[in-house]
Amino acid sequence: MGQGLVGTYNWLVTLPATSTGFIKVVARDANGNEAFDVSDAAFSIIPRSTGVESALPREFALSAVYPNPSRGPARMTYDLPRNANVRLTVVDLQGREVVRLEDGEHSAGRHVTVWDGRTGRDRAPAGMYFARLDVAGKHFSRRFVLEP
Repeated sequence: MGQGLVGTYNWLVTLPATSTGFIKVVARDANGNEAFDVSDAAFSIIPRSTGVESALPREFALSAVYPNPSRGPARMTYDLPRNANVRLTVVDLQGREVVRLEDGEHSAGRHVTVWDGRTGRDRAPAGMYFARLDVAGKHFSRRFVLEP
């Protein structure tokens, strides 16, 4: 998984107090810098190049939800070319917010949020949903199916 990775890294997994079934994973080096990006839906890990602009995404983007359809955790990957306020939600076919996964300032880079299909205490009904990313005045959405 990644070439030339040497050293000790601290993995930080955060779940908000009102967890809705998603996790965010960040690896930090000994200096507290983010050391890895989760690069794709298979959670391949690549070293983050610090101080190299070409390592950052060139534009805001929301990738396809993976897997799709999903019976278990659904991974939503989004790219930020610069620090920005992010709102990532799941909405139903009527446009109603089912769950808010991210809401706040995020650093530049690639981010992955995993949703287990829960809305608070209950599992969302099977059906079609949209991952919606609102960032820097732009709106992105990706359709996906949640299976029973």
